[in-house]
Amino acid sequence: METTRYDIQHLTMRVVDEERTRVFYEKVLGLVDVSSDDEHIDYAFRKGEAPFLTMLLKGKAQSVAQTGLYHVALLFPNAAELASLLHRLLTLQIPVGAGDHTVSEALYINDFEGNGIELYHDRDPKGWQ
Repeated sequence: METTRYDIQHLTMRVVDEERTRVFYEKVLGLVDVSSDDEHIDYAFRKGEAPFLTMLLKGKAQSVAQTGLYHVALLFPNAAELASLLHRLLTLQIPVGAGDHTVSEALYINDFEGNGIELYHDRDPKGWQ
């Protein structure tokens, strides 16, 4: 069976509350605002990197019954960086779910607008079965 790998380089989301968005993505997740104005915020993992996430500001509040984003997944380079973020999440008392998928370890959180975020790292492929 042939497999195809897809690498999504950029995600754009609409958000309602700019202040809460900034607190969550900058203070909680540690992302860097690399470009912003009154209509958007572009985030990268580190200063000088290309943005991978754009938040369009002034979105409309969604009801629970409306279909929206289930979750987005952010791949971390190693277990140590994911563990560092887990420590920060627990210190800030952010509710965290976890999953061991054999090939990866994942944390599950929601941002302040209810968007699901999976934070994960892949285990060494040599150990995959």
